Amino acid sequence: MQFHSPARAASVAFVLVLAALPCTARAQAPIAADGSAVGITRFEMQRGLLEIDEQRRRLELSLEPVDSVLRVLAADTLKIASLKRSPAVDQDAALVASLGRQLRMYPADPDLTARLIDAVTTTARDFSLPDHALGSRVLPRSAAQDLLVRSPNAAVIVVDDTLPPYDTSLWNKVGMSDFGRRQLPRVTLADVNGFTAAVSDTGFAAYRAELMSATMSRIAEVRQTRDSTRAEIQRLRRRAGDLAHLIGSQDEVQAPDGRVIMIGIPTFAIILLALLLVPRAYRSIELQQWLFQSGVLLEFTTLVLIVAGVLLLALAGRIGEAVIGTVMGSVLGYGVGRGVGRRAESPVRVVTAHGEPATVVRQTPLTATTTRA
Repeated sequence: MQFHSPARAASVAFVLVLAALPCTARAQAPIAADGSAVGITRFEMQRGLLEIDEQRRRLELSLEPVDSVLRVLAADTLKIASLKRSPAVDQDAALVASLGRQLRMYPADPDLTARLIDAVTTTARDFSLPDHALGSRVLPRSAAQDLLVRSPNAAVIVVDDTLPPYDTSLWNKVGMSDFGRRQLPRVTLADVNGFTAAVSDTGFAAYRAELMSATMSRIAEVRQTRDSTRAEIQRLRRRAGDLAHLIGSQDEVQAPDGRVIMIGIPTFAIILLALLLVPRAYRSIELQQWLFQSGVLLEFTTLVLIVAGVLLLALAGRIGEAVIGTVMGSVLGYGVGRGVGRRAESPVRVVTAHGEPATVVRQTPLTATTTRA
């Protein structure tokens, strides 16, 4: 009679339990909105949900002034369309042309130089009076870059190039002289002609068209930013909804079934009682004593209790699939190893060459001890 049958039963029980656990393990693995499994905990999902809500609120706050900005820019387009060139610009331009011709004849005259600088400054101011109707919202791109980084939806009109007449060579030379504080570079006829052409009616039409183009481009940028922000808000709302649904689904999956507990605990209790009564099934007193003294019954009972605890914790969602696999693998390896080792150490009755009975104790596959009966 072989005494290692309880170890075989333990191996069969472990295999059955392992076959039942993948369903629970799969139920614990959360599924993302795109269908991919993500190994995150409930706390991490709740924290991610809070971060998504905070990001969504910040985006919604950034959208509040956008409509006002668009209304301001739309009003600016009406102002730009109604802009008219000041009549004083013609007189200013004629004075600049006259002083430029005189300065070519007397380039070292300081009085002519000062009068020319004043005339150029006055002409540029009168020509750019329409800018005052737009406030300080007309900015070159280099000056508006920092402002747009801090406030992407600011109500500013960004121009790529310097507007006339501030892009002319005569104005640049006046600026090089620090408006009369230093010597004025030599003024040529081309400088004067270029300045007067920039402040003419044709130059004012180009100036107005450039302002209108910059304003429409800015309106398009703000609208694009608004639309992309709204799309991002909708995406965050869908993501938050999916994550909240996932948390609720995980709670439902991880909630232990009352029937499983009501059936599982009594079943394991019955198995435990049956294990304790196993020695009574054998009529041999010697076999009963061996079951108690060898520790087989105690080991098997302990393994069954471990399997029962792991299974109940897995069904309750308290442990993950990695822990389940590790524990069950260790228990299965321990049970099989103990069964094989005990079988190798079991005594065998043999008959010697002299016809005398003897007992051979198989301690290892290579060594054996013979005892005469």
